[in-house]
Amino acid sequence: MRRILAGVVLIGLFTVGGAAAQSPLACEDRLLGMLTGYTKAGLPGTAGRLARLTDSVRGVWMDQGRQWFGLNGEVVNVKEFGAIGDSAADDTTAIQAAVDAIPAGSPGGVVYLPRGIYNISAEIAIARSQIVIAGAGPDETIVRTMTAAQHGFHFSAGGNGGVRDLQVTSGITKTAGAGIWFDTYGESLIRDVVISGQFIGIDLNGAAALNRVNNVRISSITPTTGIGIRITGGGLEQYITDTFIKGVSQSQQALTGIQVLNAGALYLQNVAVLFGGIGMDFSPTGTNEVNDVFMSGGRSE
Repeated sequence: MRRILAGVVLIGLFTVGGAAAQSPLACEDRLLGMLTGYTKAGLPGTAGRLARLTDSVRGVWMDQGRQWFGLNGEVVNVKEFGAIGDSAADDTTAIQAAVDAIPAGSPGGVVYLPRGIYNISAEIAIARSQIVIAGAGPDETIVRTMTAAQHGFHFSAGGNGGVRDLQVTSGITKTAGAGIWFDTYGESLIRDVVISGQFIGIDLNGAAALNRVNNVRISSITPTTGIGIRITGGGLEQYITDTFIKGVSQSQQALTGIQVLNAGALYLQNVAVLFGGIGMDFSPTGTNEVNDVFMSGGRSE
């Protein structure tokens, strides 16, 4: 029996002599449990040594003689911080801890949510630059907001972050809040994401600039007042491409597909809004303005 685990070959770990055989996964868990835990500052310097990191981004690390490196690509896995993802547990604290574990002063990082359904009872706050929230795919990683007025992911005070490859849905009728909110955040990318059951699907707010929304599906937004995508940030350029926004039914006539209150150049390509009372709403107020709108493909019904 051979099984590769993070650069280690496991050979012949089944018990013999009448004892019950252990499965490869049980052997793998046993090996990980045997690794010594160290803080990042306290890692020893023995070449080829494996260790479990007990602080910072955690995970299994290897010493290559001059430095340590993470065998998981130094991606922050929320399950290292106690997230369950079983559709029953409240994973808010664990996911927030994973975000906060990325060291200050570092160039950012990826927070990974493996396959599962993660309940959150408060927003996940990302208050620094270059943080990407990533899942295993919109049908594999589902984040479910559990209170009526909360946001899902709230980005602020930074830039060059994003969300990809997951779904944000709700376990309750929403009265406020956005699935994804970029608030006073410069340059964002949202791609390969599904959003459903929110009050606002995506809110691009504040001083955000050069936002990109690509291959996103938004549906079942709160009836009577819901908005698929709201843009209030002004900034430089807003790109929305290959995006589908759908209301609950043809009777949901108050749904606004895309609401633009303040924007620089706005580029829309292959964007569809179905079952919405208003496909696009350009409503600048005060000194706000909407300039240079480019549209290609798409439809509104």
